[in-house]
Amino acid sequence: MIDPAMLAAIYIGCLVGFSLLGLHVSAVMALLGVAGALLTFGAPVVMNIGDLAWSTSNNYLLVSMPIFVLMGELLLRSGITDRLYAALAAWMARLPGGLVHTNVFASAIFAVVMGRLYSGFATPTESAALGTVSAVVLAALRGRLTWAVLSAAFVSTVRITGIVTLLIVAAFFLNFILGLIGIPQAVAQWVEQTSGGPVATILLLVVLYLAMGCFMETLSMLITTVPIVAPIVAAQGIDPVWFGIFVVVMCELSLVTPPVGMNLYVVQGIREPGSDVRDVIFGVLPFIACMLSLIVLIMIFPGLVTWLPTVLFS
Repeated sequence: MIDPAMLAAIYIGCLVGFSLLGLHVSAVMALLGVAGALLTFGAPVVMNIGDLAWSTSNNYLLVSMPIFVLMGELLLRSGITDRLYAALAAWMARLPGGLVHTNVFASAIFAVVMGRLYSGFATPTESAALGTVSAVVLAALRGRLTWAVLSAAFVSTVRITGIVTLLIVAAFFLNFILGLIGIPQAVAQWVEQTSGGPVATILLLVVLYLAMGCFMETLSMLITTVPIVAPIVAAQGIDPVWFGIFVVVMCELSLVTPPVGMNLYVVQGIREPGSDVRDVIFGVLPFIACMLSLIVLIMIFPGLVTWLPTVLFS
């Protein structure tokens, strides 16, 4: 059997190389999983991908995913989100940093839905269903609940759900193979031997996520790294809630890191035609510095992250 440390290096190199070539990350993960299984265990293990795909997708919680997507599609295609954002922008225009306040209030509205989950009032699937029914009612009241809107929303929902499901199945298969090979344990042991403790481990992860954010989007980063990184942080005694917030911040940071930062292209898309994208890249550097400063702040004062969950669930 090939040494797990060598396989870990090959895995990371192939993941980076194929992603840079433009292959979809789900195809890359499936390819690496199949190759790893064939190299180490043979063809019989590859045959388990069908059972693994069924056990992964046969989860009641996943029912909420397409319903949430449908809710978002209906709100978007009926024009409700545009009107909501325009109204909030008008209310916040006189405040310093009005755009920031607009985004915060818009997010707070969605947080009302999520609040039902934390309070135990509704399950994720029930919250998604309630949100979708509300979106249908609002679209009907505005006279935008047409067959064209419904058709476009349904098609987009099926497409997005299919892509995300394929990504989840491919990631679970790859992580299953990596676990059999022992790569997470080998990487955790290597980090424990080479790092100088939890702080050094977090700094290594900051560099890792910054590098991956240059060519991967958020969901792909989460699915491909957390199964390997989680045993490492557990062995270092890092609080799992703190680590979850850290990963979210680093993945959000990937949205503004060139050359694949999605938000960079969103901003460039609404600028005047012919504008230089380098202006956007240089303009985002202060925001990157702020998010990195946030990481330093929660490293120095971890209670900023753990206080509220402790109060809510103690």
